[in-house]
Amino acid sequence: MITIMYPTRNRQLKLARSINSIFIPSPPESPIEIVVVCDGDRHTAVMAMNDDRISRVIYLRDHSGSVFARNLISQATEGDLICAVDDITFEPDAIDAAAAMMEDRYPDHDGVVGFRRADRDHTKIHKTSGMHAGIALIGQKFLRRYPNRKICFPGYFLFASQEITSLAVELGKGTVSEDARIYHHSPRKSGEMDRTHTEGRITKKQDREIRQGRAESGLLWGSPPENTL
Repeated sequence: MITIMYPTRNRQLKLARSINSIFIPSPPESPIEIVVVCDGDRHTAVMAMNDDRISRVIYLRDHSGSVFARNLISQATEGDLICAVDDITFEPDAIDAAAAMMEDRYPDHDGVVGFRRADRDHTKIHKTSGMHAGIALIGQKFLRRYPNRKICFPGYFLFASQEITSLAVELGKGTVSEDARIYHHSPRKSGEMDRTHTEGRITKKQDREIRQGRAESGLLWGSPPENTL
């Protein structure tokens, strides 16, 4: 089972567009479940509960941030996990391609398979992780490296996926599927700026400062000495 998780807040149309891309033109052959965490967003929770394609809806009364939502789901799932966001869409067969590479490269599911962004020039590899995309399929055995299976260091608020892929690359357990393609709908290009983007500009600075401090200390969430804390 693959769990596709969406932390979201006041982005109903973008969420619907992303979920639609999973099923159109046809659903994945891989068994999936979709979990939506409505982060202080009751209206989206009501909408999601009426969508039969969504397996679980979690409503957080208080706005707690994307990192909190991701950690909440990762602790509760037993299958492999795709960290999705609601301003990306999946290209046809992308999820099956990632699942196939997981079985080929990491049959024990102790690895991370990154998705290729169709909207980006990939002549430059991500300078931190060596992987090309923050959207990734994370194997359950790899998840268990993290304290209580929280996939993000809890100190972050919104931007934290880089530590996942960084650890995978460092351990030789991270790769990118060229056939698992996604498209990021950039707010600058599409004119789709919203409150989440505005908030992100504020919290991104804070998250970057935390990440820089952790990097300077040689810390990667899920690897020693983190597990001793």
